[in-house]
Amino acid sequence: MRFVSPPGGAGWAGGDEYINSINEMLKIAELQNVCEVIWFRNETILPNRLLTIQGVNQLDKMIRKIVYSRLGFNIPLPVSRFAKHSFFWIPDLQDLEIPEMFTKAQIRQRKKQRESAIKNKYVIYFSSEHARKIFSKFHTSQNEYGLLRFSVFPSTLRDYSTSPLDCRYCHENGYFYFPNQWWKHKNHIITLNAYHKYKSEGGKLHLVLSGSKDDYRWPTYYKSVEQTIELDNNCIHNLGFLERSSQLSVLFNARSVLQTSLYEGWSTTIEEGLVTGKILIVSNLPVFVEQCKHEDNVIFVNPMSIDSLVKGMFQVDSFKTTKRDSFWRWARFESDFKQLIEIAKSSLEN
Repeated sequence: MRFVSPPGGAGWAGGDEYINSINEMLKIAELQNVCEVIWFRNETILPNRLLTIQGVNQLDKMIRKIVYSRLGFNIPLPVSRFAKHSFFWIPDLQDLEIPEMFTKAQIRQRKKQRESAIKNKYVIYFSSEHARKIFSKFHTSQNEYGLLRFSVFPSTLRDYSTSPLDCRYCHENGYFYFPNQWWKHKNHIITLNAYHKYKSEGGKLHLVLSGSKDDYRWPTYYKSVEQTIELDNNCIHNLGFLERSSQLSVLFNARSVLQTSLYEGWSTTIEEGLVTGKILIVSNLPVFVEQCKHEDNVIFVNPMSIDSLVKGMFQVDSFKTTKRDSFWRWARFESDFKQLIEIAKSSLEN
């Protein structure tokens, strides 16, 4: 059984980490003989990938048809209409909940992809219960459903806990870490304005940002933010896209992690923050409330309110963290994946 991964890299760093987690889980759960991951991306080959096809987005339909017809199972690319048996992955339904972030053409394309999955009776799997509920609200289907709530293996991250750190932001009072890519829905403008207010009111923590500066939907977004808000000074450190080891080093040494996005499917930032025991300042979105259920080190804020974010930032100073075993999150991820495998086997038999 082969699972086909989404394109990742700087364009969508979270996609890389989803596939890293799946590969790690296959090894830990000894499932390598049951399924393998096929990795498609347009950039350089990452280690531990079973197969890389360069420039997959440029393949014409005929080549795609030949490739996909031989894969058997296909997760989660929309072009999987060429595969005999397919899963269709819906990480989120941003186009339905924040349509202002999309062009009309992009909204039509996303709707068409979902309708195609329904028509072809693909097994549809979601990254959260919230996404499943939104899907059911807007679509009627008889498809089988699955759930895959991603996580990260704790010991994998801890390997980076002692990595050397850039002394520019090793401030004695610590720092907030805001690792979101510069996509418009990641909410940088309000978050940065909130941080400036926090500092003006006596806040001590620095702010470290990292992430790709490219937004394919809003190509001028980063430049527009740069022109209106100070992005780099003695207290704000804008690092750009970081290699994984550097990014995890910054994460481990942070006092608090910010995830103030306006929408997500299932946040890798939150998973990594929870596993590493960080204080999380998180948007009060339904999907984040679901993701952070049973967790204590979380401060929920209204992502559209500067005052709410500032209040959350000041709470970090006196916040008492609770140590909690995070392996249950990984166990749930493994269980979800095994259930998908069972659905796959059942589908192959029919």
